[in-house]
Amino acid sequence: MLDFTPVSFYPPNFTWVSIMEPMLIDIGVKNVVLDSSHYTLSCKTQVWKWSSQTEDKLNTLLKDTVIDNKEVHKIYHLNKYGQNENQKTIYVFFRDFAAIEKLSFGNTGMFHQPYNWKVLQKYCQDLLSKLQPKEFVTLADDGDRINPVSIQNYTLFLREFISHPFYRLADLSDANYTFSDIPYLPSFSIGDHQSFWLSDLDGIHYKNLLDQVYQIKKNIQSDYLEEKIMDLQDVYFLFWKTISRKKYYLEKIYNILKKNEENIDGHSK
Repeated sequence: MLDFTPVSFYPPNFTWVSIMEPMLIDIGVKNVVLDSSHYTLSCKTQVWKWSSQTEDKLNTLLKDTVIDNKEVHKIYHLNKYGQNENQKTIYVFFRDFAAIEKLSFGNTGMFHQPYNWKVLQKYCQDLLSKLQPKEFVTLADDGDRINPVSIQNYTLFLREFISHPFYRLADLSDANYTFSDIPYLPSFSIGDHQSFWLSDLDGIHYKNLLDQVYQIKKNIQSDYLEEKIMDLQDVYFLFWKTISRKKYYLEKIYNILKKNEENIDGHSK
């Protein structure tokens, strides 16, 4: 349908499920942007022990591994063990979340930083002075945070880095650069599945309603229903807890379930 084939992927809220690697390769995606905390997760060391307090059941946990903050400034390459030269791969760019925090404008104590030109300028100068050849700062942020105010911070950032080349993702994913391998990239979400996405009754109930819609889709092949489901899968409902726009999704999902029930009643009569 499009006149070009997308080669870069920006997952919503930086959520990654490990099965995405072969799926993205199959559809021709070459680059993916993920969050720096995802890299931290991938470097954690698994440790385990037998717990005598729980009838000798095996317990396991992920222990933080000491990493250099500069590691997120490298380009990584998802490389399967024993991969041959002709096998396709994906290049991974981890956004520097510390930089994003400095650039997003907002209120003191909140996610966004207060507006402070001198502090930001010093941060940019320090960051630039530490960058080595073939190291890059990856920026990626939600569009709603790049607003008329924070755009000034982004503008200053780019001006401070005017001596450093600016690249698109596709410019860097070629043989001219040396990439560090990541054999396996585990699934990741910036919000824990239970404590964030499903921390409220709304989220749990909405997921159950979606499961009902998926079952309807399984029984009824419909392009119309396919489009409706894609809309309902937006992370908006699970992300925002008290915003009134959530009703938009509830009304849509209710109408699908109601229409299906009416169709069943009509057939039974």
